[in-house]
Amino acid sequence: MKKAWLPALSLLLIGLLCVPSAFATCSPRDKRPRLHAQEVNCIVQQAVEVSTRKGVTAMTVAVTDRVGNVLGLYQLGGTPSRVRIRSGLLSAVRGLDNVVLNDLPIVGESAAPRAAIAKAITAAYFSSAGNAFSTRTAGFIVQRHFPPRFPNTPGGPLFGVQFSQLACGDFVQKGSAIGPGSRASPLGAAADPGGFPLYKRGQMVGAIGVVAGTNSIYGIDLDTSPVVLDQDLEEIIAQSATAGFQPKVGIRADRITAGGITLRYTDSDGRLLTPDTVTGAVPSAGAWVPLTNYFPGTGARTGVQYGKAKSGFKPAAGMLEGYFSLPRRPPRASVFPSTASQGALGLTQREVETLLKQTLDVARVTRSQIRRPLGEYAQVTATVVDASGNVLGQARTPDALIDSSDVTIQKARTAVFFSRPTAADRLILAGGESYVTSAQTFFGRSDAFRNGRAFSTRAIGSIHRPDFPDGIDRRPRGPLSRGADWSPFNVGLELDLVLRNLQILRETPGTCTVDSSNVEVNIGLANGMTIFPGGFPIYREMNGSLYIIGGISASGDGSDQSDLIAFVGLQRATDTLAAAPPPTLMAVYKPPRHPPSNIRVSGLKYVQCPQSPFLDSRVQDPCEGL
Repeated sequence: MKKAWLPALSLLLIGLLCVPSAFATCSPRDKRPRLHAQEVNCIVQQAVEVSTRKGVTAMTVAVTDRVGNVLGLYQLGGTPSRVRIRSGLLSAVRGLDNVVLNDLPIVGESAAPRAAIAKAITAAYFSSAGNAFSTRTAGFIVQRHFPPRFPNTPGGPLFGVQFSQLACGDFVQKGSAIGPGSRASPLGAAADPGGFPLYKRGQMVGAIGVVAGTNSIYGIDLDTSPVVLDQDLEEIIAQSATAGFQPKVGIRADRITAGGITLRYTDSDGRLLTPDTVTGAVPSAGAWVPLTNYFPGTGARTGVQYGKAKSGFKPAAGMLEGYFSLPRRPPRASVFPSTASQGALGLTQREVETLLKQTLDVARVTRSQIRRPLGEYAQVTATVVDASGNVLGQARTPDALIDSSDVTIQKARTAVFFSRPTAADRLILAGGESYVTSAQTFFGRSDAFRNGRAFSTRAIGSIHRPDFPDGIDRRPRGPLSRGADWSPFNVGLELDLVLRNLQILRETPGTCTVDSSNVEVNIGLANGMTIFPGGFPIYREMNGSLYIIGGISASGDGSDQSDLIAFVGLQRATDTLAAAPPPTLMAVYKPPRHPPSNIRVSGLKYVQCPQSPFLDSRVQDPCEGL
């Protein structure tokens, strides 16, 4: 016999399930792949609520969109947190290690807001639709060993990337108004837990960063054993506040491997609190915080949608149709489309476009290291600069990391800078004489950095390690490194070039380097240098001699993938241009090319390509013989 009360009970249960709760975690306001001001309010309020439940009296939370615009900067408690940069590896002030940010005249009480923004920007710039990386992930892959603290292992895959997106750079955008990206980070890329990406319907739309407590350490997790988990308050608050905007589990960093090692995403999954926040609620119990060049302090804002013109990243036309390009950015970073470098040896616009297209075409058939699901192609940015480091062109695959926009310029400029015979003199001008002397001793040549030998960024990175060769402990330091005094905040030349008078934190200059009198000087590294792979010099032959005419780089996936894509891309562009020469000022056209092996630095690896890297072929070593 059918029970008469079952239909009524079913209707009652359906009704109860359909009644909206007065309190619920945040949820997307609409389907658009960008953060709306109401969504920012709700995410910030979730951070405030979790902080209050944890008994935190001082907390700063930052929310950014995907391209780095600060959409919300909110402070709980009347006294901002004191923030000390500390790795735990050094006992005294070295570089930025053990520096109290609040005590610096150019920072003061804005230390916590700066640190929170840096965490959010890092999580935003290192994540995409195919991978979700947190600031803990960043800390896991920038250390001296990989995995961290495992002796006799090489440095992390992104060793040195923490000094990108610098506020002093000429490429990153500045100003508090909502505008195109990529935006500057107040402290470079952060390796301190407490920054997470935000997603809507699988699309990466922004990120959150949190600084909590009256005394906060802006540091790095040194103990990365999977059985020893941090109880990091900032991470707990930030990750709890992503409720409703979390990434899919399958694309989190802890589902991604590098060199067979699973990356870290969070230590706080088992300690999260579920916020009970009214969707769309305006944060209370604190106040919005203004920060010059980042946020006006007038309330939550709506971000830009990546891929639209207002974001600074939009679909390209012409030869690069199917990819994304960036608009021209005066006064120094002239980004594609741009005029070509001048003179018979300079790169023409057609050559720049061919270099970018062939490089991105290689990316489209290269198996990604960091993206999920498996079998995705590598998404990267490619950049071409001239022999002075001026940007001639930049283009990207549609879902490439935002971080790669600034980093590819660093890579291309670094390769050009160290391959020119002026490198030593320019380093001395910028206060790097001790590094020149060390390099000359290391190579046993008084003309090191003056003899025009070709350096890739992989080669420069290998002599910038605290142990040489990398991966063998207690060896002599690389000549560009700090050696025994190494920490992620005291790496050597890469930091020292931009550290003088804390140039790294200054947002107004157009270049990151200064001379011995702290006067701005453009030595060809206007946004700093970098020390991980993917950047190469470009040469042209004329009258039987080779001349350096620029540099090319790729970034956005694994280190070996970046090497492969830029290296093979340049070779394919050389072949394409040789087969159909463009009109030039030269009587006999010679296409841009790689330097021959005899002018590369003997004993340093120039390029490293992964085995069987392509999705459409079984080629085992595409770099062999090039």
